[in-house]
Amino acid sequence: MRWSLSAFLFALTGCALVPSSPPTHYYLLPDPPPCKERNPFGGTLVIADPVVPAYLDRSELLLVHRKGSVAVDRFRKLLEPYDRAVQRLLILSLRSGISGTVVPAPARGRKLEVRLLRFHLEAERGAVVEALWRLDRGRWREERIAVTPSGAGVGAKLQALSRVVGELGCRIARKIGKDGEKSRSRRGFPAPTTARATATGRASSEVLRAPDELIADPSR
Repeated sequence: MRWSLSAFLFALTGCALVPSSPPTHYYLLPDPPPCKERNPFGGTLVIADPVVPAYLDRSELLLVHRKGSVAVDRFRKLLEPYDRAVQRLLILSLRSGISGTVVPAPARGRKLEVRLLRFHLEAERGAVVEALWRLDRGRWREERIAVTPSGAGVGAKLQALSRVVGELGCRIARKIGKDGEKSRSRRGFPAPTTARATATGRASSEVLRAPDELIADPSR
């Protein structure tokens, strides 16, 4: 009995010496800001499931350094898979950037395919995305976008990731809108004018920055 009591007390002391892990925080990427322009597009635009690179088959936030090393934040994770998050943000962005209906696949309409080559945070450039996209199985087009976070907190980083996907959606909206105008002109129809979106109420800067105040950083 004396030995059992000593072993029990030793076990309690050993457990007390083991440091506890920090709590895991889960996040949703916030909605992107609306596009500055609303481009003409007739019919329904169907967003296929985006293809993401294999290194995004995880839920943790990533930070890529200049020499290629990757820091995986085991205690800060997304609540949804990266491909679902990208699809959700693209739909929100495109709904503000074109005049037609935007829905996720499967549905009937004109099909937009997006393949992400890169989507992460970089120590030097902030949030980056490199993507290929095509409409109705046409030619692939490439987009490269970087957004500088407004601060070092997790809120600014999440907002920058959201902004970079939102800007991708706005670029796609502008280009498919211009393609539609050229097609109408070749057929002899007048091209509709492009309306300015008034949701933001102000002109935007050429430098893309993400506000930090929308999401609190639990580490502060």
